[in-house]
Amino acid sequence: MFSQSSIAGPAPPPSSVGFSSISREETKENMPPSYIEGWLRETQTLLVFPHCRLCRFKFQENDVVVVVTLNNKHSKPFLYAYHDSHMDKALNAEIVCTSSADKANGDHYLGTGCHFACLHFANKLDPKHAVREAQVSTDITHFHHELPLSGTTVTKAAYKSDLFLVYNPTKERVTEVGNQLQVININSKRQRFDSHAKEMFMKAKLLLHPNKGKPMSRLFAASLYTYEPPASEEKRRLLHIRGQLAMQLSKRFKTRVALPLDIWKSIADHLVSEFAICSMLGLPFRDSTEVSTTKDIWATHAKIDGISYVSKLANKRGNGAKLALRARDMSFEHPLYILEDHLGIREMVSSAQPPANKAEVSAWWRVVPLGVGEKISFTTDSLKLHYSPGGKQALGLGRPVSPDNCLWSEPISPQDIDQLFFYPSLAPKAIINMVSIPINQPVCTGYSVCWIKIPNWKSERKTGAGLVYIHAHQPGETFSFYEDVARYTDNYVWEYAPKVNGERLTDLSLLYNRHKRPQRQFTMAFRTSKKRDLIFGPYAENVSLGEKITFKNAWGWDSIATFSDFDTDTLWMEYPRFEGGTSGFVIGPQNGGLNRSRYFNPFKPLPPILPDPLPARLQDKELFQSSASLSGLLEIVISRSRVVGQYPRVCGLLLRYEDSSERSVGSFRIDWAEKPLSVPGKSPALFLNFLQDESRCLIADVAFYPQDSPAMFNTWMELSWADDLVWVYSWNDSYVYSV
Repeated sequence: MFSQSSIAGPAPPPSSVGFSSISREETKENMPPSYIEGWLRETQTLLVFPHCRLCRFKFQENDVVVVVTLNNKHSKPFLYAYHDSHMDKALNAEIVCTSSADKANGDHYLGTGCHFACLHFANKLDPKHAVREAQVSTDITHFHHELPLSGTTVTKAAYKSDLFLVYNPTKERVTEVGNQLQVININSKRQRFDSHAKEMFMKAKLLLHPNKGKPMSRLFAASLYTYEPPASEEKRRLLHIRGQLAMQLSKRFKTRVALPLDIWKSIADHLVSEFAICSMLGLPFRDSTEVSTTKDIWATHAKIDGISYVSKLANKRGNGAKLALRARDMSFEHPLYILEDHLGIREMVSSAQPPANKAEVSAWWRVVPLGVGEKISFTTDSLKLHYSPGGKQALGLGRPVSPDNCLWSEPISPQDIDQLFFYPSLAPKAIINMVSIPINQPVCTGYSVCWIKIPNWKSERKTGAGLVYIHAHQPGETFSFYEDVARYTDNYVWEYAPKVNGERLTDLSLLYNRHKRPQRQFTMAFRTSKKRDLIFGPYAENVSLGEKITFKNAWGWDSIATFSDFDTDTLWMEYPRFEGGTSGFVIGPQNGGLNRSRYFNPFKPLPPILPDPLPARLQDKELFQSSASLSGLLEIVISRSRVVGQYPRVCGLLLRYEDSSERSVGSFRIDWAEKPLSVPGKSPALFLNFLQDESRCLIADVAFYPQDSPAMFNTWMELSWADDLVWVYSWNDSYVYSV
């Protein structure tokens, strides 16, 4: 987290401002051979998270972005593209646009990403830089001619083109400074614009005098998220800021001009980013604090984007403070429950029982056990407070995962936390968000697990598979959760395991890929009361490179959870945020204790590792496998892809048997399920239409009788009803064989 002294103040934009998006290949061409070999080691890597650290809105594709470093150097402006990277010559660093799931370490540093327009606007808020407006305007002129951007939309209001209004003759623009609104006539002559700007920002200096620290420094510090919020929070912010500004405009100018509120909202659309930047600058500076639990605790709040955050805590009542916690309510039996989000603390409750859950996906609970006469420390980001475990300034990266650095999607008592098994692994982030999954609910009909391709910006070949979703199905549910994943990536696999009547999950074991760093890739094995093993996850990885993970590596399995024989349990997994992040941790209860043996013995022999030879399209990919018997089959349900622009391939099958049991093979999505196909009694075998060439390796259709093959790469595969079907597949390719 940035401190006040981390950034001494905003520097002027680079003297040579132009579009720079240099690929690694282009960079290497300009390097001497001795440097190419170790170029990643000799240059630092800056991670840029997907939101602007000034207006705090997410970057959109092709937004103009600038990166500011801790020593206050600026990169050249570049067009933002998620998961893109390029070499910046101004900083001599590789800039990687990534998600907050990634972490800073010895080789990777956190860069401060800003919209170029926001940085230009915020620079004016520091009087030290007001005299540089002419140079800034010149830089914008150069950049504008090199990369023309047209129009301003509601969703991208003021992100890119708002500051280019200097080119439009005599427009009336409303800018918020603190809580006051000034009307500025922007003329095509830049000198007149500079005059108005200097006058306005000198007034801003008077409004900001109660605050400490440079304006840019405070903005950067207060806008550092502890985790990336969901997309719904972005929409809420936009609507709130737009509505607030429109109401203030209508009240301010109602005596001059009477306009419908919708018109004011349209005007506000052009000022969303500026309003968001200025709204935080009017807040007073706050110091870190320490309070005693033996006395009442009073809280002062700061409202940001319609949400109140705790900005000050004290054992004495101050101006505007409200009673937050009573001394008599804080004890060892009454732990402290802190509701917080990505920006700070919203609420604090001390109670013997977990409080009622707030039905918000953007807020999480922290549980803090209290001792006798204990003092609690809180650190400041200059505007708001954050809980500091153990009295330290912050939990650093690389610490073991523990209750101290976990936030929970719903309140959980310390007693229940003590029953959870924390796998001895290092935390990739300072804060781990844990989301709950109900296990063994009476209404549960089955479980689905989703994995996505983990991109590797250093190597296209060495990728991985990461967990992003565990879902317990119920009758009458909606299937919107499927789109939560599909919205961010096309490279995903859904594994579905129907539940047998009266069946319960009894144990969970994980097989970690110990050769990967960090260890965020694993395979899951649920054991059931019906003596079944439900195995989810990658079967083998990068097979041609010799890095195999197979179910026969029994020595690698670790017992993670033991579930109750009668009650409903809760499994916790790290919330992945779906923006390139994956879940690296699964935490479960230890009912009756864990079997700490490192050996996992399947109830029945598992299928062979892989067919030989393996189809070319499946080589060098993360592979999954599932198998089921074809004997006693009654119906087959096809799950067929409905992705626009993709071949309508058969992703998976649901097999229904004469004994009313069900099994699934392949990647099966219930919302893609077609009408059941009854197996004819006279069918000689199961026939699968198999397409394989350089561009695809997939199953196109299913039949119960022999079919003609229309082309060389379009063949029908025959599977005997007496065999077991084995389905090996990756993100968009499949291969089937029988054993």
